[in-house]
Amino acid sequence: KKAFDTIQHKIFLFKLLKYGIRGTPHRWFPNYLSGRQQRVIFNGCTLNS
Repeated sequence: KKAFDTIQHKIFLFKLLKYGIRGTPHRWFPNYLSGRQQRVIFNGCTLNS
């Protein structure tokens, strides 16, 4: 889960195509990556993005 939060999604999707991941498996990743939220807790304060 955390690995997907640290990469640029467009670059990741391009690399999947480059390595031959196409069709349904390739379409699954944008669906998984879209709409994800991140939360950071620092000194008891919560920030959501």
